[in-house]
Amino acid sequence: MGDEVLSQFIETYLKAEDFLAIHFQDIHEHIGRTNRSALLATDKLNNLYNFYTSRSNEKMNRTIYLLTILSGIFLPLHFVAGYFGMNSQGLPFSDIAYGTSLVTLIMASCAIAMAGLILFLKKRL
Repeated sequence: MGDEVLSQFIETYLKAEDFLAIHFQDIHEHIGRTNRSALLATDKLNNLYNFYTSRSNEKMNRTIYLLTILSGIFLPLHFVAGYFGMNSQGLPFSDIAYGTSLVTLIMASCAIAMAGLILFLKKRL
C-alpha cells in the first residue's frame, strides 16, 4: 500500500518541470510543522514542570511552617527543663546562696545585650 502511494506521488510530480523544487518545498513544510509541534510540546512540558515544582514548593513551605511552629512551642519548654534539670555541684556560683539567681541574671543580661546588638545592626543596615 505504501509503495503504491509513493509511486503515485512520484508519477504525479515527475510530470512537472520543477519536481525537485516542489518536493523539497513539501519536505521543508513538513519539517517546519514538526518543529512548531515540538516547540509547543516543549512549552507544555515546561508549564507542567513549573506547576509540579510550585506544588512541591508549597508542600515543603507548609511542612517547614509547621516545624517552625512546633520548635517555637517546644524550644522554651526544652530550655526550662534543661535549666532546672542540670546538676550544679562543682559549677561556679554553686557555693553562693543565691548562685542560681545570679546565673539567671547574667544569662538574662547577655540575652538582652544580644537582642540590643541585633536591633542596632538591623537599624544600621
